[in-house]
Amino acid sequence: MNEAVEALSETVAELATSWQQAAPAPFAPFPGEHAGRELEAELEGMTDATLIHTLEQLQCVQRATDALRVRVAAEIGHRSRPELGPERLCTKQGSTSAPGFLAEVMRVPVGEAAKLQRLGERTATGLSFTGAVILPPFPAVAAALAEHLIGTDAAALIVRMLEAVAPRADHEHMRAAEDALVAAAATLSVADVAQLCRLWRDRLDQDGIRPREDELRHQRALTRRTTADGMIELHASCDPESGGVLLTAIDAIVSAQLHANRDNTDPALVDGRDLAAMRLDALVDIARHGLGCDNAQPALRGATLMVTTTLGELTSGIGSARIDGVAECISADSARRLAASADLIPAVLGGDSELLDLGRTRRHFSRAQRRALALRDGGCAWPGCPHPPGYTQAHHISWWKRDKGRTDLSNGILLCSGHHHRIHRDGWQIEIRRNVPWFIPPPNVDPARTPRRGGRIQIDTLAG
Repeated sequence: MNEAVEALSETVAELATSWQQAAPAPFAPFPGEHAGRELEAELEGMTDATLIHTLEQLQCVQRATDALRVRVAAEIGHRSRPELGPERLCTKQGSTSAPGFLAEVMRVPVGEAAKLQRLGERTATGLSFTGAVILPPFPAVAAALAEHLIGTDAAALIVRMLEAVAPRADHEHMRAAEDALVAAAATLSVADVAQLCRLWRDRLDQDGIRPREDELRHQRALTRRTTADGMIELHASCDPESGGVLLTAIDAIVSAQLHANRDNTDPALVDGRDLAAMRLDALVDIARHGLGCDNAQPALRGATLMVTTTLGELTSGIGSARIDGVAECISADSARRLAASADLIPAVLGGDSELLDLGRTRRHFSRAQRRALALRDGGCAWPGCPHPPGYTQAHHISWWKRDKGRTDLSNGILLCSGHHHRIHRDGWQIEIRRNVPWFIPPPNVDPARTPRRGGRIQIDTLAG
């Protein structure tokens, strides 16, 4: 062990010297407390090539140090094995386990310490009772670590995968997989190595794919909680099949929107949402589609979003409203926007909470009217929006409550959730001219208020 420590220490020293020589003199690799500003100045003065080379050399130093750390962690684990009882190293140091003691000394999470210990044990050379050398269980990984070709994260991934499939995999096939993974880990990112490990796992243990799939499926879950500021947090754990279906649907909507933004030359029409917001809105649009779809599951066809507010608040847009099942209030303005959906029953209360109106059939656009709007608008009528009709809401151009708007085709328009929000939030106006929707921006978006043509592009309306 001492020889290994000395050899690795010499390697670290050599790499540090090489790194220092590659940097502009007088560059100090390990600055004192007063050298911070000087170090920053030297870094800023490096060329791109020198900076990258410096980082590469530092990574070599890190790998050399990690190789030594896993050996030391394994030795501490060996001296802390349970059969030693009170003489365990960790026990004498006041800790109940080797990983706990390592975590305390190295100031790292217990999981990280345990990973280093396990990796060290599985890549260390041992001695039998007769004094014969016992090769490590994973010699290719051990050699790559000793030669500083791969890091501990990649090495741990490879070892963990090979151990998992060992009971059912062919020995020669495992050796081939280990060699291939070690060679790949020398040039690939840790994420790529993880993906390769999964592919090799399924190649080596094909009989285990179905049990793993079933296990993951049993772990699927969707949890929800309301934060102190009223946000509803959803945390989903999806098995591969469920996640694939969900992500495909979300990504299709988001991808189409990104393409529309890329092709849009009018800055006023570019979607300003970040990717995270676009994904959430896509999920909401999918849910809206399910609630309003003719072929929806019976449970969805019977589901109703109930929003409660007062008549005065709904009319003025000032005040609050409540959604059944949601703890946080929404604004009356948001309630009016929700009221444009045919899948909502607005419960309007008087001053004494007297139920005045629980929705009227003529309040909402009929399915026949929605089909006519879809024929005219092609989907979301916002210029360049790719959302199909199934992911839109029928919106009153002249609002139902505020403007006493009629539920006529001439007063209807299809909008997706994101653009419905934008219309209400930013104050865009909509006009229907010769059966074509036009969007007029507010002055803060376009002082000239130049109308933007929306809806489906048709040959007979291009000249309009």
